[in-house]
Amino acid sequence: MSEICLEQQLAALNFALAGKIIGGPNGKISFDLIDEARYGTCVYMWIKQDRHGVLVGPPCYIGIAGDTLRKRCDQHDRIGFNGRTRQKGWEHAREIRQLQSAGYEIAVWAKECDVVGLLGEEVSLALLEEMALIWKFQPPWNKPADRKRKTYSSSVRRWELKQNE
Repeated sequence: MSEICLEQQLAALNFALAGKIIGGPNGKISFDLIDEARYGTCVYMWIKQDRHGVLVGPPCYIGIAGDTLRKRCDQHDRIGFNGRTRQKGWEHAREIRQLQSAGYEIAVWAKECDVVGLLGEEVSLALLEEMALIWKFQPPWNKPADRKRKTYSSSVRRWELKQNE
C-alpha cells in the first residue's frame, strides 16, 4: 500500500493553501495570506515547503483562529514572533528563521471549522478539530501539553465570550 502524501491528506481534510510565513528586514517575521476574507473561525497549520514547493511533513504547528485567520496571524506577528510576550512565540520565530536559512518556506494551510447543531444552538467544532489534528499529526512545535489543554471548560468559556459580543 502506498503512502498518501501530505498534500493529499490535507485536501481530503478540506484544507487549502492560505499563504506563507515570510521573513522581512531585520529578521521580522510576518504573514502573506492569499485570500484574507476567506477564513473565519478555522484550523490552520504551518508546514515546511522545499524549494520545489513540495510539502515536508509533518506540520510544524497546528492552531485555531477564533475570529479570522488574519486576526490570528496579526496576533502571532505583534505579540508572539516580534512582540512582548510568550516564550513560545519567540521559540517559533527562531525555528522559522532557521528553516528559512536552510532554504525552506513555511506554508500556511487552513480550513473553515465545521459547525454542528447541539441542543438547539450552532456550535463550532474548532477546539475539537484542533485537538484531533494535533493528535493525528503530532506537530513538533505544539508542546505535549497542547494535546491535553483543550478542555470542556475552555470551550464553554469561548462560547460565553462569543455570546456576549
